[in-house]
Amino acid sequence: MASISEFKPCALVPSFNHYKGLPTIVERLTQLALPVIVVDDGSAEPAASAIAQVAQSDGSVRVFRNSQNGGKGAAVIRGLQEAQALGFTHTVQVDADGQHDLDAVEELLDNARVEPEMLWSGRPIYESDAPWGRRIGRYITHFWVWVETLSFQIKDTMCGLRVYPVSRTLEVCEAEVQGRRMDFDIEVMVRMFWNGTPVRQIPVKVNYPAENHSNFDALRDNIAISKMHTRLVLSMLYRRLFGWLRPVRSAHWADQRERGTYWGIRCVATIYRLLGARAAMVLIAPVVAVAFLCSGDARRASGQYLARARQAGISCGSAWYHSLWQFLNFGRAALDKASAWNGDIGAEDVWLGDGVASLRDQVGAGQGIVVLVSHQGNPEVLRAVASKQKSFVVNIFAHTKHAENFNSVLRKLDPGSQARLIEVTALNPVVAGELYDRVQRGEWLVIAADRTPVEARDNLVRIPFLGDEAAFPTGPFLISHLLECPVYMMGCHRRDGRFEVSWEKLADRVHLPRAKRGQGLRDYAGRYAAFLEEQIRKAPYQWFNFFNFWASEQKAK
Repeated sequence: MASISEFKPCALVPSFNHYKGLPTIVERLTQLALPVIVVDDGSAEPAASAIAQVAQSDGSVRVFRNSQNGGKGAAVIRGLQEAQALGFTHTVQVDADGQHDLDAVEELLDNARVEPEMLWSGRPIYESDAPWGRRIGRYITHFWVWVETLSFQIKDTMCGLRVYPVSRTLEVCEAEVQGRRMDFDIEVMVRMFWNGTPVRQIPVKVNYPAENHSNFDALRDNIAISKMHTRLVLSMLYRRLFGWLRPVRSAHWADQRERGTYWGIRCVATIYRLLGARAAMVLIAPVVAVAFLCSGDARRASGQYLARARQAGISCGSAWYHSLWQFLNFGRAALDKASAWNGDIGAEDVWLGDGVASLRDQVGAGQGIVVLVSHQGNPEVLRAVASKQKSFVVNIFAHTKHAENFNSVLRKLDPGSQARLIEVTALNPVVAGELYDRVQRGEWLVIAADRTPVEARDNLVRIPFLGDEAAFPTGPFLISHLLECPVYMMGCHRRDGRFEVSWEKLADRVHLPRAKRGQGLRDYAGRYAAFLEEQIRKAPYQWFNFFNFWASEQKAK
């Protein structure tokens, strides 16, 4: 987004049948040496004639008229377009109803002059004459805006006194903003916030002149605002949870940017905390449906996987609605992640399986281990529960550039957690030494063994999996070999409201003799692939690799 190198402001006053206080407002704005653009949004007489009369022949006050009433948003957009055509970089929008204290205009402009990239707005300070209905409605909107932005930064989105950066606002309006009436003020601010425009606000006194009237239609505008909030919440969830499913022309997952993963955890966690699990799932379900419809590559990959699973004798279907069910399970898993890291899933909610006895012996002896997991089920559940044990630390090995982002989110969700994400984009002696030291201190190292880092896409072996050969990464086994510690395989899936965990020891030590390293990697990867296939048999709709896992063009050893 281009930076704003100059500051050339004007005032913008949209009006629909407000004319009695308009001359005073215009006069006050011209006293601040501001050119004024007035947009008459299809006013009836006598307002139309009165509004036209405020125009000045010297061009200091221009009046533009919409032939039909289109709503406040339509009037503001028309004013922004005219301002851009006249060469103005910023417009200070002032409502024509006379409710806002215009002493704040100069302060808003001073701030915008110093920080022109921002959207500067008033934050209403109400007097005793403010209608209670208005106040309650505003508080409801505040709540939803906080949900939509996952932030408390925006204190009020309904104040009609604000300074817009013209070109930036028009870009957002033309591409994204749908509201054209009283919902416009709210939607444009939220969407500009989403698109990287910081929002700053200053206190502004508000009064309700006795002779004035409101253009707010209680039925029509409340319906429009309700639709707008629904649209924004669903859009926010889709962007955060499923942005990584947007089409990318590649057969391999490593070319797909997992843009929303950790923001998604924060997003779902916020909604979970505000609304609870059931309400959060109600919100997530339609977003999942939208993701299913919009993510053609992921949808097709789901169908291909389910067809393979069915041919391999696994109890599942491969029709489109079975893929939708897999997507819905993914949404449920996202909520479970938030619930787990929030501390609301305890040991009583998890069945640890028969293989946990030997694992407890390792932990009790202070022995560090490697745990191989996959994108099947929800391993975060066990990571979160395990992280409550202060006797050891859980390190989540990740080929991602979002480690600190994740750790920051995790600290907010669970300040006492013993889990940390370790960012490793390439394995080198320094990284290997650090991981070795962690294991020697008795810490866990959790590695996803069904995905390949971008930097190591040649380190693959093709292993029989669900009836055909698939490319598995060798990295987890090479790391395990270097760390010289016990290695476990773990699966975790949801069943009847509980989380069932499966454990199997891969090896006390992973040995990869130099002369037989290639064969050793195939053997260990083959054992892991067999374990993963068994986990998929238990819960086929809970394997969340939405890409072509069997892509034939992947290089492998």
